[in-house]
Amino acid sequence: IVQKDPKPEPEPVVDKTIKIRANSKPSKARVMSQHTRLVGVPIQESSHIQLASSSRTVSSGQIQLWQFLLELLTDREHRDSIRWVGTEGEFKLNQPEAVAQLWGARKNKPSMNYEKLSRALRYYYDGDMISKVHGKRFVYKFVCDLKQLLGYSAAELSRLVDEGKQYF
Repeated sequence: IVQKDPKPEPEPVVDKTIKIRANSKPSKARVMSQHTRLVGVPIQESSHIQLASSSRTVSSGQIQLWQFLLELLTDREHRDSIRWVGTEGEFKLNQPEAVAQLWGARKNKPSMNYEKLSRALRYYYDGDMISKVHGKRFVYKFVCDLKQLLGYSAAELSRLVDEGKQYF
């Protein structure tokens, strides 16, 4: 039995046609407003800031892979496993199996490995969230506008993590 959390109040829902792979039936997805902002005390006054829950989450409230990757990327503890590369939203899985194990632990899927994680990442390629950086092993890029989505660009997030700030 799956128990869903009750919704406090309805949010506006927009229908968007999603891109599909060849040999698939066309479908529509319910996508809620994509405005997410960092909330809390200004950075200068606090070393801990939380991200507001994203409207791109599924209705059950479970975390999505892209959110989880952002969580790891903005947590200094996981810099050995995953970190920002440059300032354009690129990130590298330095320890892809470790990242996969963390994702599996979060989703209660102990058999998670990088092969399965990379398959999940490939589903984002046709969308507007994450793409693979060609020619670079284990390097991906957030192609979405992180500044609009989170209130911070990838460069700002990387700099803040380097300065020792922690998010989430």
